[in-house]
Amino acid sequence: HWRAWGSALLAVAGIALIGLLGPGSPIGRWLESMQIGISGTLAGLVIAQIFVASPFLIKTAMTAFEGVSPTLELVSRSLGASTARTFLGITLPLAGRGILVGAALCFARAISEFGCVILFASSPVSAPVLVHTEFLRAGSAESRPIAVVLLVICLWFFLLLRFGRDLLPFRR
Repeated sequence: HWRAWGSALLAVAGIALIGLLGPGSPIGRWLESMQIGISGTLAGLVIAQIFVASPFLIKTAMTAFEGVSPTLELVSRSLGASTARTFLGITLPLAGRGILVGAALCFARAISEFGCVILFASSPVSAPVLVHTEFLRAGSAESRPIAVVLLVICLWFFLLLRFGRDLLPFRR
């Protein structure tokens, strides 16, 4: 029940992008007059993925920044550090882990996006679109290897994040 609503909302996101940036829209016509087509291109694929996945990064980063103690920032400012230096030296390192988690969630969501991509930019084939196409063409035997490769890539990425965190400059 809820999964069907989620799929419908992502299809609506694809239709919204078509209405905003597609060939018949005012912005789409303007972009095409400048020889910049968005819908059905690699740029369209990236825009669709960012459109759907960015809330994961934004919400997680907001929570991470809210978790940084204002007292630490005030101490830094009172000791003469500029706003930029305080942000780069105090706020960003303390919120870094949350931002990294948000980036991982955003990546996982973007790489698995199907509904918005199939409607707005299915021409450069993404992995989920390829899995779907192969499943419709030849069944699960042909789509399974592609899905497994996608799963391995995502697992490798998450393992790198989990065990590679000691390599990060902003670890606690």
